[in-house]
Amino acid sequence: VDTIVLGCTHYPFLRTLIAEVAGPGVAILDPSTAVAKELRRRLGEDDLGAPAGRSGKEKFWTSADPQQARRVISQLWGADVAIMQLPELK
Repeated sequence: VDTIVLGCTHYPFLRTLIAEVAGPGVAILDPSTAVAKELRRRLGEDDLGAPAGRSGKEKFWTSADPQQARRVISQLWGADVAIMQLPELK
C-alpha cells in the first residue's frame, strides 16, 4: 500500500493513528475538507443552511449500543454528547 484514502466520516479523527500504523512511506488522503465545502455549497444552493449569526446543533445517532458509542464519540468530539439509537429496520 502506498496511499490510504480516508473514506469514512469518522476516519479523520483517527488520521494520526492510521498514519502511525501505516508508516512514513504511505500517503494519507483526507477528503473531509472537500466534502464539507461541497456540503456547504449544496446547503446554500437549496437554502438549507443556518441563518447568519445562528449556530447549528449536533445530533448523534448510532445503530450500535448507545452507551458504548457515547464514550467513543464524546472522546473524539472533545465534549460529552447524547447519542440516540437508530430504529431497527425491518
